[in-house]
Amino acid sequence: MTGENNTGRYFADALEGRQDISDTYHVLGDIPALVGVSSEKEDEFVAAVRRIIETETAGTSDMSEVASSRLHDAAGHYRNNTIAAVDGTDAVSALRFASDTIYAAGVILVTPQTLHRPRAHVARTHASHLTPSENRGVTWNQAITQWAEYLRGARDQEQSWINTFREYEEREIAHEWLQEDEAHIVLIDGPILTQNMLSQDRARILLEDLVSDRRAIGFIKDLSANPLINAIGYALRPGEIFVMTEWSTILSERFSGGQQNISRWIEANAGEVVRVVYKFNRKAFALECMGDQVPLALAILGHDNGGTLDHDIPMLLQIADNHVRATFNGARARNEVIARFSVDDPHRFLAMTNERSLRG
Repeated sequence: MTGENNTGRYFADALEGRQDISDTYHVLGDIPALVGVSSEKEDEFVAAVRRIIETETAGTSDMSEVASSRLHDAAGHYRNNTIAAVDGTDAVSALRFASDTIYAAGVILVTPQTLHRPRAHVARTHASHLTPSENRGVTWNQAITQWAEYLRGARDQEQSWINTFREYEEREIAHEWLQEDEAHIVLIDGPILTQNMLSQDRARILLEDLVSDRRAIGFIKDLSANPLINAIGYALRPGEIFVMTEWSTILSERFSGGQQNISRWIEANAGEVVRVVYKFNRKAFALECMGDQVPLALAILGHDNGGTLDHDIPMLLQIADNHVRATFNGARARNEVIARFSVDDPHRFLAMTNERSLRG
């Protein structure tokens, strides 16, 4: 079934289940009751997931037991300053023009000995879009159709390539850190193998290097984007982990429909990458690394888990995130560029400004 057909089915269900709550909106109508019903349904689903993961050959494991063999190594990485955390964000949010886009990504790398003076890296790009040919023989209807399709395509692809560019910059800095010393370990915000990067030939070259390094560990803070991972997280009990040794197979099958080249790349290069769902306290998170690095990843988490309750990722990675948010403000930088530009061309400034900022 295609995505479009799925959308149609979901929309039909939505229409079938609609009810006017205008008169009772002040108490949210029957939505609180529906939440209770849906929660019960979810509990039943999670219980089913729990039964499935308990029957797996590996099954669930105790986090502390798995980590115990590498606790000394984890402490040594912090003591010897051989571990770094990398995070990134928009340094200058996208400046969109009809024919091209200007964008900059900012990346922070922090180590235990550089908590207050991290490395900062900013890379800008000027991406030109392909434009329709100006054939004077085309009619107005033909021309407007061509340009509408071009502009729609450019906008549809824009956020995707911007995210890919930022992810690439983060992982390139991580790879450079690993190349500095064979003892180095790097923590990345998010998975190692992002779907955006897997979809790009040149990005897969960098991913191949990171996988070959075998010393990158990605921590995934938000599981909601993947319903399967999210359900497994709900099903785990505090202190438990579930290792998805078949993660590369799941990734490969995701691209098997129309992108066989990506599927083959995953099979050839990422067979040892695993996804681990863990629940330190009450909230589940996940990590991605080479299978033999799972004990070290969990040992790092146990050694450096000094953050806020139910935000159980290494503190070093949280510090990197804090530095990123304090150092870079993409929207503010974009507005500064627009303000400078508007001195000579205020009409263009108005076209580039969000209309919400113009409201009285």
